[in-house]
Amino acid sequence: MLQQNDDPYPGIALLLAKKTQGKKVELPVQVIPSRFGKAVIATRAIMAGELILQFRGRLYDIDTYKKKVKSHKNYFLQVDRSLFLGPTRSPDNYVNHSCEPNGGLIKLKRNLYLKALRPIEQGEEVTFDYSTSMSEDFWEMDCCCGAPTCRGRIRDFRHLPVELQQKYLQLNAVPSFILENLLNSQNVILSSDDPSIH
Repeated sequence: MLQQNDDPYPGIALLLAKKTQGKKVELPVQVIPSRFGKAVIATRAIMAGELILQFRGRLYDIDTYKKKVKSHKNYFLQVDRSLFLGPTRSPDNYVNHSCEPNGGLIKLKRNLYLKALRPIEQGEEVTFDYSTSMSEDFWEMDCCCGAPTCRGRIRDFRHLPVELQQKYLQLNAVPSFILENLLNSQNVILSSDDPSIH
């Protein structure tokens, strides 16, 4: 249970304060070469719930996204029902997928952030499950994450096993636009005690 002065998202106040003051925000991650091209690793220990980075980029509507995206190179990130962030050269563009991620998406106000779902050690790769970032059924990719529970294919959130959907919902790692889409389509089983749907 949170106390009055507990911060549910450690680091958010500092991140937002520096952002509004025009100061450069020192991220707890860096981009390094990897077997997939590039990867993002933690430069220090990151505690569970801590905000790691903000996703940035030019916004594109769904029609423009479909024209620009290449099936084998999709560096776009869905941030709302019909809005996508375009590729950047900042660390947020290089966070790889894992079927056993240590990071998850959270939308605060109009911004999308990556938060730690569990403690992340210094030098550990920072990942998230790409299925938690898509609510459109026109996207999929092969998975090579190597996790023991690797699904082999990454598709939108509706195609995740119900147990995994519920796990991500309990971790508050599913952006609201995906929840709204699911509730409208009724393609997911949600427990009635799930606070994210009330």
